[in-house]
Amino acid sequence: MLYYLLADGKPVTLEQMGVNQAVQTLVTTNGKLGKLNQESLHSAFIRQILNGERLNFKNGYRLMEEREVWQINNPLWAIGGVVISGSFDGEVIQQRGNYFLVGQVNYALSDEFSKPLDLTNTGYSLLQTEFGTPFSITGSWTEPVNIMISKQQYEKVKTLLNSPTP
Repeated sequence: MLYYLLADGKPVTLEQMGVNQAVQTLVTTNGKLGKLNQESLHSAFIRQILNGERLNFKNGYRLMEEREVWQINNPLWAIGGVVISGSFDGEVIQQRGNYFLVGQVNYALSDEFSKPLDLTNTGYSLLQTEFGTPFSITGSWTEPVNIMISKQQYEKVKTLLNSPTP
């Protein structure tokens, strides 16, 4: 909030805010960011890759809805809603009758901190006038992928990797 009030709108990173690890943990922990208890955002994306559905995604998520974040002095609560995207960079390997998905998922987060009194990111705040300078929040990281997969999954991912990108 002080940055919004006193700074000149320069972008800030998750790392500069000291919350990069906390966001990474939300992405890789089961039951977070609207996922079911047995799945994380990361594992859901890997499942989609293995089903031959997609190699990248971009969706909105609400950090403030996470239980451990729901504290007004927590920077993740102040960030509120964000856009997280991910893209798989890797390959499928066949080795001695076994199949593997190997590579990494490149994640990126973006947000525009512009209306601090819009606690639910609806575009409506208690005061409709700006009294500070909006700024962007960004972050990026990678998560390694090295898992054994079935022959059927191997074929699906191989097809997906060889298809032209839209």
